Amino acid sequence: MAPFQNLMKVFSEIYQSHMEMVEMAKRKKQVLIDGDIDELAKITQLEARWIKKWGNWKRNERQSLANFLRTEDLSYRNSPCLIY
Repeated sequence: MAPFQNLMKVFSEIYQSHMEMVEMAKRKKQVLIDGDIDELAKITQLEARWIKKWGNWKRNERQSLANFLRTEDLSYRNSPCLIY
């Protein structure tokens, strides 16, 4: 896959995961209001898995961005708009 396409794929996956977390947060809010401890435990487990996935996505994002910048002959470290 071309570096730009790969970068866009990673960004899309991160965006989709954010949207899933927004929905999970809404569900969690209602579960807390309802006092459903069993459902809260399930959501907490899902959140823990999501956090692990998030680390992988961020690592992929950095790698994809670095690959893209290399193909465009740009420096990852010297780009003023990229702060990590």
